[in-house]
Amino acid sequence: MRIMNRHVIQNAQEFAARWGFLTRDVFYDFLCGMSPTQNYRYWNYLVDEGLFVPSLASDDVLLLSGKSRRSNFGKSARPSRLPVYVEHDAVVARFLLTLDRLGLIARFWLEDELTRRPVEAYQILGAERMHRIPDLIFDLKAASGFVRCAFEVEKTTKSQSRYDRIALAYLDYPKVNVILFGCGRRATEAAVRRSFEGRLYVERKRVPGIFQYQDFANEGLRAAIRFGSMEYTVEKFLEIATKQSLPAQASKRLLNEKSISFRNPTDGEAAWAKS
Repeated sequence: MRIMNRHVIQNAQEFAARWGFLTRDVFYDFLCGMSPTQNYRYWNYLVDEGLFVPSLASDDVLLLSGKSRRSNFGKSARPSRLPVYVEHDAVVARFLLTLDRLGLIARFWLEDELTRRPVEAYQILGAERMHRIPDLIFDLKAASGFVRCAFEVEKTTKSQSRYDRIALAYLDYPKVNVILFGCGRRATEAAVRRSFEGRLYVERKRVPGIFQYQDFANEGLRAAIRFGSMEYTVEKFLEIATKQSLPAQASKRLLNEKSISFRNPTDGEAAWAKS
């Protein structure tokens, strides 16, 4: 058998330890990135070596095995995600990993991590009170410092009152510079937008960028993202937010280089305090 790339295997384990699952498309597109034959070979290797176990709910989802947990992570690995949450979380992961391919991600925190570390959550959000934790918080590398973004995925349309409460929560998070929503339906996008309407949200720069996550999956950086009545491509939004050209940034690393760290952050907020 050919020698396996241990970096690929390690990245897969670290991803699953932090997210609680590994989907086939995330592994093929971001963590392995070889030919279809090689991708399939590595996917099977993860199971054959006892590093992962197949999900009972889907052949396209693997879960970290007890062997991997004991050997590499101890109690730090996240419990396996329930099947009902995997599709939602995979949307979050694909968005993050796409930006990381451009070398734009300085650091990120998942909802689960901030829920378990409330003191850190208050520091990261800058909150005096906390009513909601986003699906993802990440720092975009900018020309000067970083831009802190909150990202939420809304697959289905919920009640307007629920979105109203989400909008109000973001008024209390001053360290969040940009709010982003990936929606599964146009009706959901419209409901989210209504909750952030009004002069207060404009004055406090709380108008979110909203896009259809299936458009992003199909079109990548060319997908449209809307801030109120203004529409941009995701690429243009990123250039405005980071005040730098994406091609120049992306040229600094190969697109298949896996620079992101999937291990849980341990050094707290202090190291990232300058904004």
